[in-house]
Amino acid sequence: MTRGASKPFGPSADLDPGVNLIEASAGTGKTWSIISIMARQIAIEGCGIEQILVVSFTRAATAELRERVREGLQELAQHVELVRGGDPIPSDPRAEALIPKM
Repeated sequence: MTRGASKPFGPSADLDPGVNLIEASAGTGKTWSIISIMARQIAIEGCGIEQILVVSFTRAATAELRERVREGLQELAQHVELVRGGDPIPSDPRAEALIPKM
């Protein structure tokens, strides 16, 4: 991993192969972006969840991140099922960015 100019991250961000670092201040949307990137890697890029490692600094932060990732992936899966059943894509930024690419 090399440190260079920072790039925008989110559901549509192109990641470099290998290790990627997301570093930002509190309240900037890191967790939302991590969930979105994981969802894209799993659902669109075909990456197995066992191939993704997300690390945080404390056990408490890791536990919160684990729960929020689980909830975010479940919510997206529910949106996908609704769309497969004929409903329109929900007005949700993650769903709007990812579902059309699935």
